[in-house]
Amino acid sequence: MTVLFPEAYPSAGEILGSTSYRYVTTNILSGVVQADSLPIVGESFSRQICSVGSFTGALQLTGTASASTVAAWVAAVTPWKNLLWVLQDGYPVWNGVITGWPHESILDGTLPIQASTIEGLFQYRLVSDALAWVNTDVFEIWRQLLLYGVSKTPNGNVAGTGQYANGSGIIDTVAYSGVLASVQEDASSLETVYDCWNDLATGYQMEYALTPAMTADGSLYTLAQMGLPQMGRPVTESGLTFTFPSGGMTDYVWTDIPSEPANREYVTGSGTTSTADSDVSYVSVLPAGELDSELDLGYPLLEASASAPATITSQAQINNYANGLVAANSIEAQVTPVLKMGGTSRPLARDIILGDECLFAATSPLHPARPDGSPGLQAKFRIVGWTIYPPTSDQAEQTWYQLGGLVNASLLDGGSGLGG
Repeated sequence: MTVLFPEAYPSAGEILGSTSYRYVTTNILSGVVQADSLPIVGESFSRQICSVGSFTGALQLTGTASASTVAAWVAAVTPWKNLLWVLQDGYPVWNGVITGWPHESILDGTLPIQASTIEGLFQYRLVSDALAWVNTDVFEIWRQLLLYGVSKTPNGNVAGTGQYANGSGIIDTVAYSGVLASVQEDASSLETVYDCWNDLATGYQMEYALTPAMTADGSLYTLAQMGLPQMGRPVTESGLTFTFPSGGMTDYVWTDIPSEPANREYVTGSGTTSTADSDVSYVSVLPAGELDSELDLGYPLLEASASAPATITSQAQINNYANGLVAANSIEAQVTPVLKMGGTSRPLARDIILGDECLFAATSPLHPARPDGSPGLQAKFRIVGWTIYPPTSDQAEQTWYQLGGLVNASLLDGGSGLGG
């Protein structure tokens, strides 16, 4: 199988010509193309690691097309029967299930459309059987939950096109994390596959995304990507450097509003041991659940407690869960800038692998230049999500990159050099 990715990853801020968008729908079960080059005006669409992205737009109903053609278009965007694919310059960057028509008036000649990325479908696939894994690679557990979700009958599969039609069009890469886990899912809890995935992500510090992709022969499918502890490429490989002000970046937002922050987490849970079937109470044991790297930077101790949502089978499992939870809830993990790029500047969304590391340097009233004239903000982040605003008569094209995973926060206090 040949997977198409961009051959070159140009520097951020490179100015390009206009970007084209094409909208295709396929039947969710068979993969048969329902309509190509639909006259959809996209308002925005987004993707994010370990989360459900969204799409909003509208199908244009008026124009020169025949009544039968318009009727075919409308059928092609029927909610919960069709997948929407967005192609940027001929390459798929977004796909998901059409979930509704938020229609308000027949007078404007449009049919509003909303959709959610493929991850959202697994919020409607329940674990209705007892599932258990002992000392199994966490990526394999994630895959088996995926296979469980798409193998439920009837009509559980999510098809791609071409060589991936009629069967599951969600393909995973052959890789293992090297981290073993023991997990039990109780059928009576009826937890969703999506929630089980996010329990794994938190408990074992892994990441995942369901990414639209295309083979060399033009077949569309969904690629299951996983990373531990993170997805994406290091900055030495991605080569992504963002600078403000620059010709490509129009603005940036510096969001620092930690929600229920903690740098020490106590986690409790219950389950069994390998030698006994009776219930056992567990609690995480320090230093598990404590983020010394943040405390060493002078932040105050912030404590919190939580209950592990999954059945616990070992002390190591609950300790790992505490480590993952404190990493997600730390103060610095919740610094989430947004970089606003003009529509004709690189990188495009198709150039990005979610999780890519990037360098960000900025000089602004919030981050004034240092005494030596260098940018006031110099740090390393990760691109954890993006939102595209396609060009319309009412809006200029923009791509907003959501950053996270701040590295080396001491640079924010007047250090020198870029985060590394």
